[in-house]
Amino acid sequence: MGSQLLIILLLLVIQCLLFLISSVSLSTSTLCQNDQRLALLHFKQSFKINTLPVDYCVLSSIIHHNSYDGVQNSYPKTISWNSSIDCCLWDGVTCDESTGQVIELDLSCSRLQGKIDSNSTLFHLSSLRKLNLAWNQFDGSFISHKFGHFSYLTHLNLSSSGLSGQIPSEILYLPNLISLDLGDSLNYYSRLEIGNHDFMFLLLNTTQLRELVLDGIPIHSTIPPNVSSLITTLSLCDTELKGSLPSNIFHLPSLQKLFLKGNKNLTIRFPSTRWNSSLSLSYLDLGYTRCPPSIIESLRNLSRVKYLGLANCGLSGKVSETILDLEQLTALDLSDNNLEGGFADLFIKLWRLKKLLLSDNNITAQFPSSITNITHLEALDLSHNSLYGTVPSWLLNHSTLYYLELGYNHLQGPIPTSLSKHKNLIFLDLSSNNFSGTVELNMFSYVKRLTLLDLSDNRLSVVSNGKTNYTSWSESLFILKLVSCNLTNLNFLRDSKFLMVLDLSNNQIQGRIPEWAWSNWQDMLLYLNLSHNHITSVEGIELHSIRTIDLQFNLLEGPLPIPSSPFITFYFASQNKLSGEIPFSVCNLIFVQILVLANNNLSGAILQCLGNSSEFLEILDLHNNEFRGSIPSTFYTANQLHTLNLRGNKLEGRIPQSLASCINLVVLDLGENKLSNIFPEWLLTLPKLQVLSLRSNHFHGTITTSPTKHLSSQLKIIDLSHNEFTGNLPVWLFKSFTAMKNTDEDRKPPSYFGDQENSYYKDTLELTWKGSELNFVKILTVFTTIDL
Repeated sequence: MGSQLLIILLLLVIQCLLFLISSVSLSTSTLCQNDQRLALLHFKQSFKINTLPVDYCVLSSIIHHNSYDGVQNSYPKTISWNSSIDCCLWDGVTCDESTGQVIELDLSCSRLQGKIDSNSTLFHLSSLRKLNLAWNQFDGSFISHKFGHFSYLTHLNLSSSGLSGQIPSEILYLPNLISLDLGDSLNYYSRLEIGNHDFMFLLLNTTQLRELVLDGIPIHSTIPPNVSSLITTLSLCDTELKGSLPSNIFHLPSLQKLFLKGNKNLTIRFPSTRWNSSLSLSYLDLGYTRCPPSIIESLRNLSRVKYLGLANCGLSGKVSETILDLEQLTALDLSDNNLEGGFADLFIKLWRLKKLLLSDNNITAQFPSSITNITHLEALDLSHNSLYGTVPSWLLNHSTLYYLELGYNHLQGPIPTSLSKHKNLIFLDLSSNNFSGTVELNMFSYVKRLTLLDLSDNRLSVVSNGKTNYTSWSESLFILKLVSCNLTNLNFLRDSKFLMVLDLSNNQIQGRIPEWAWSNWQDMLLYLNLSHNHITSVEGIELHSIRTIDLQFNLLEGPLPIPSSPFITFYFASQNKLSGEIPFSVCNLIFVQILVLANNNLSGAILQCLGNSSEFLEILDLHNNEFRGSIPSTFYTANQLHTLNLRGNKLEGRIPQSLASCINLVVLDLGENKLSNIFPEWLLTLPKLQVLSLRSNHFHGTITTSPTKHLSSQLKIIDLSHNEFTGNLPVWLFKSFTAMKNTDEDRKPPSYFGDQENSYYKDTLELTWKGSELNFVKILTVFTTIDL
């Protein structure tokens, strides 16, 4: 009996050894199929690797606060792929152990740059079940219908990668699809589109879909009442939804994440009974929708919510006890409400918080010591409130803190030196406070991940001691704003080559911009503001990617510099000493929306192309120069022109009839020229015209128009003084100026012409007021006047 037992045990040991040997042999054998390896290598070779230090994956997650489950760093996964290693072991690749077919490919945040077309070898990987290409740069590639040929696919993520065009129906009808993410939080110029029928199909019970993310895609639809009960994640932020949210959404038994932020025309309805999803719903964002007054009471149903977004939901008073009772919260966004008082209780009761966004409220308080209860704080936004006192050094003791925004408060004292030890900080905004003292830039030399730094509009003097190696921090810097920081030169930026946004306005920078600066900025810079300095020369603006450039209020002399970038949208060069004619190269600015060259010594004729070179032109301001000749006659139908200001030049002739095509014109100022002819009555028919000034010209004859014409009812300011008009004025003409009689705006907060369209430009006007010549640098929308 004993020998039989021994034999049995020996056989078992032999079987185990054979199994181990076979397992080792299997694990060391080549799993990867040759056709799969070649397809992956060809796919890799079809892209460049973006080597710039700017991490768009991190940056967008931070700025948009959409990193609900943490921030993912980008790195080039495909760079390690080579034929000497089994492709099933390559970074981002997963194979089926039995067949060697690639079944999962995760190249999210891989810095890929290029195009995906229908001939891509990606589509040779026919066994794919999971595909993630999110957060790359596919440069406006049209989304191929061949993505719909992956019949085994369960998970597809193509979000924030620059894909454009109509979403192919083949993708939507994939039979095994469980998760679909096509959202776009990067706001590329190209956008995806989805048909109303296809959108409805995705939400109904006809699919197996559990997770649907379409953020940023314009849908222009309502949400159907019979959404699939299988849905666990529904994210439709900024999709232009309308109508009412069906209340039975909150009865979906498996719903875990619901994101609807930014749909300002979507009305939220809550169930009158307890929600079926109350035990499953963990993420809810209803910010910037039409929240109901009863929203706080409805929150009592959310016992397990971890992320809550109620920005711009009409909340007022102190933070509700109902919110404070949601003890599982790790992220809370109550921005843009009317909350008042302090916020110490938040840190006592909601000790699990990692992200707290309370910007744009009426909070008046010092930093509470209770913030030390939060041991894993990652993001804190308290900007645009009335915080006072100093920033406690212990706030920066949170090693996990990467986002800190305290701008537009009343904080004072020195900038805490403990910032220099905070190696994880990525985003720091301390602008528009009362901080004082001297800030040495070497303070940030160890903050190697710093991507945004804004110290603007305090009482600081930012200096460079000349000893620090600035490359260590400036290579990661993406946005730098040092407005009103008493800077005198640009030397601290000598090694900074990757800036995309630079605002050094209102400083003491003198002389010419050095050549090394243009060389550093030429490829990356998108926004440059050097206004209100003492700069004398910029020579050629060789910036290939620039969108906005502001050189106003300097001492620039010589000819007008024209940016080389065809993508320029905003260009300001007013209040300088520029002279000569406008170069013909201005006609190449085909995307320009705002062109402001006022208060210089520019001369010659106004180029005809300025009337039609850019279909996007909204503001053309050339006032107070020495231009001669006639007004361009090339304004075409359906243009976007909002403001045309040519006041204070030496223009002659008639007002061109083509201005009648400018149906969006709100401000027209042609005063103080040498224009002539009879009164151009057709100007009064422009439907949106609110400000009209023809003062100090040579117009003559009677001021009249036909009573049968439909005159603009929007006119608030009309100045025809100092011309040669004669005759009587018809009473009915004045009765048509109904906007001058409307006093409803008196009850609203003050606003100015230009506020609604953009924040870069404010309309100006010169008027005779009670016998005095006044120059209005901005015009209140409630202001009305008639001067004949």
